[in-house]
Amino acid sequence: KFHDPLDEAHEQLTDLYSLNGEQIAGEISAFRAYEREQLLAVLVILIVSSVVGALLAARLRRSIAAPLLALREAATEFGSDNLAHRVPFEGDDELGGVARAFNRMAAIVGEQRTALTETAESQRETLKSLESSEARKEESLSRLRATLESTADGILVVDKEGSIVDF
Repeated sequence: KFHDPLDEAHEQLTDLYSLNGEQIAGEISAFRAYEREQLLAVLVILIVSSVVGALLAARLRRSIAAPLLALREAATEFGSDNLAHRVPFEGDDELGGVARAFNRMAAIVGEQRTALTETAESQRETLKSLESSEARKEESLSRLRATLESTADGILVVDKEGSIVDF
């Protein structure tokens, strides 16, 4: 078996020696034509794979990069206190699920913020009302005390148990 490849190479060399110049030139020409065909095939494969790569890159940009950029923009807007901003992308894949979850979260936070704002406004109004009532009570007590202190008659104020409250 060791001699078989050597024998084949010897036969090919013997065949080449038996060829004349025109035959050798024809063989070289045929080999060059074969090389050109192979080179052309490689170039076609490179061009096709480049086009496919460009198409895949565009698809990836549209299906991954664009939604991620939309999510980043929404998060930035949300962080800037724009709770009304929503993610415009809502696909059926994982990124679409994240976008829908973000939009739900933003809606809930917005609703809760609105409710808290309304509650705070209501509490401010209640506080104003209490402060106004307190001021009226203090004014009334002041008037009553002035009346009691300025009268010439003796007045005794007692509670239900008979204890003296004021005089």
